[in-house]
Amino acid sequence: MVRYFLCAVMLCWSAPAIAQPSAIVFQRDTLRIIPKVAPALQTESTDGEEVKSSEDDAKEAPKVMLREPIEIPVEIRGEQALATEWLHLNNLFANDSGMLIMFDEARILPVRHRNLYMPVDILFIDQQGTILQILPDITLSELYQDVYPSTAMKAWLHLKGGSVEALNIQPGDHIDHPLFSPDPLMLQ
Repeated sequence: MVRYFLCAVMLCWSAPAIAQPSAIVFQRDTLRIIPKVAPALQTESTDGEEVKSSEDDAKEAPKVMLREPIEIPVEIRGEQALATEWLHLNNLFANDSGMLIMFDEARILPVRHRNLYMPVDILFIDQQGTILQILPDITLSELYQDVYPSTAMKAWLHLKGGSVEALNIQPGDHIDHPLFSPDPLMLQ
């Protein structure tokens, strides 16, 4: 009888710990989006005549950043976040922040229908942090067919719908963050 009583007490004592789901903590950080650079091409000569630059000139020309870098506060989530139905929270995008979903390894993974009723911009990012493709202004609750990127990717960056256009983010821009490994330096 005492044994049953002790078992019942132990079970009741441990039940709250068993019944409560473990909290998933997401990392909050700031991503820096660095625009792709373009060669500074000379289009006018000193005497006012137009000069055509060749591709060889473009390779040797100094590089010029066309836009300023952008800093975006994000919530960083792992791949396991895709399995949860509460993945997208409408208030996450209220203050122009975003959500970065990092995958364990680079691969082709589809964007699927979700219960998110506001438009989002989804940026597909490779292992080095380069934005490969952008899926602008998509409402995931209205998505009836999976959308696949054209190449393997390491992360998705979800931003409020219209942010890509407003911030002039383009494919080829680079995400500067320790989660992405840049190409190693090569001697020439």
